[in-house]
Amino acid sequence: MKKSILIFVAFILLGLSFAKAQIQEGMYMIVNEKTKKALICPVDGLLRQVAENPNEPRQKWRIETTQTQNGGTVYKIRYGNNGVEAKYITLTPSIENIFLQNVPVYGDSHWRFEKQSNGNYCIYNNRTNTFIDVPRGKSDENLAIIHFKGNRDDNQRWILKRIGN
Repeated sequence: MKKSILIFVAFILLGLSFAKAQIQEGMYMIVNEKTKKALICPVDGLLRQVAENPNEPRQKWRIETTQTQNGGTVYKIRYGNNGVEAKYITLTPSIENIFLQNVPVYGDSHWRFEKQSNGNYCIYNNRTNTFIDVPRGKSDENLAIIHFKGNRDDNQRWILKRIGN
């Protein structure tokens, strides 16, 4: 009886530790679950998806913990080897979110990662109250990424592939 209670308590504590697990700071590739394409920040500033290339500096994203707000951790997301903050990235507005057209998506302390049951993440912007979304889950090369209300479908879920510290 005591052994089964101890096992049960250990299982609960282990579950709680996973529930509170945070993303480790470091360098990542961010790949869409549905399209298997990586986020890239091209020279025009629009966030786009392209085939994975671990040697492409614009596919390398540094994720840093910045602070805790209302019990949740928020992050900075920087791109490339130069460590430029992703605050100048523009997400193309969807038709439904055209009112957000002139709202910049700032990276500094405004990103939240929602861990999904399969271990991947939905990336939420606290400033716009929207998620990073591949429009209609299309896998077109160089497709502009949009911000959209949260539905947490596979076109809003992202795989974080750690590639360095």
